[in-house]
Amino acid sequence: MEDTNEVVSALQIELDETMVVVEEEKEATGKLIAVVDAEATAAAKEQEIAQAQEEETNLLADAAKEKMAAAEKELSIAIPLIKEAEAAVDCLNVAMITEMKGFSNLPGGVELIVKAILILVKKEKKNHSWDNGKKMMKDPNGFIASLKAFDKENIEDWVLKDLEPCLADPVYNFDVMTKKSAAAATLCKWSLAIVSYNKVYKYVKPLEDGAKEAKNTADTKMEELKVVQEKVAMIIAKVQELKDQLEAAEAKKAAVEARAKALNDKLDLANRLVGGLADENKRWK
Repeated sequence: MEDTNEVVSALQIELDETMVVVEEEKEATGKLIAVVDAEATAAAKEQEIAQAQEEETNLLADAAKEKMAAAEKELSIAIPLIKEAEAAVDCLNVAMITEMKGFSNLPGGVELIVKAILILVKKEKKNHSWDNGKKMMKDPNGFIASLKAFDKENIEDWVLKDLEPCLADPVYNFDVMTKKSAAAATLCKWSLAIVSYNKVYKYVKPLEDGAKEAKNTADTKMEELKVVQEKVAMIIAKVQELKDQLEAAEAKKAAVEARAKALNDKLDLANRLVGGLADENKRWK
């Protein structure tokens, strides 16, 4: 009988100790749940921020692509013009320049070509005479080289304005000039192509600049988005780690609770056994 009571006492002590552990595990699990909830809420907010930033970045990237496409479309008009100008210069040779320089009196209309080239290439504002034109072409190779190196993107406004009367004249035409001078006809084609290119370029340039600026903005936003996404990924990983810890803590708590229940059941059985033995002892006495 005494041995049985000792067993019951031992079970009671073990149960009490286990219940203390149960309470400790409940408290620890509760705290962990609070941390997980807080971190999950923070992660959700960061994901919302990242999503909004991603949408903004995508809009900026799409806008940049549209601007670039518009600029490239307009530039596609300019490219054939510059190729035409380059082709014209490639056709020009020393013999053609020498032949033109040999004119004592220029064929009708050729003086317009000379004037236009003096304005365009030499930036001549007043002296558009044939003598000044011959001086310009004194070194045929050097003259041709100056045409090839001509800064077609940066033609001053006054130059374009002074050229307008020449270029608007009906005789300022390649086919017309072909009958008068091969060099004049080539210079006519070159100057028309150069001026046309410059006008298109000056329209395209702001489009290109705007497209580049938009792309730079989109690229910057994309880099910022990567930082935000990395931050979100770290937070999500942390939340997952906490959830794993919570799952392990809940499993541990469940195991302790199961042990407490088993001990309680065992103690209940032992108490009933002790009670039964006590009754039997009284009956025998």
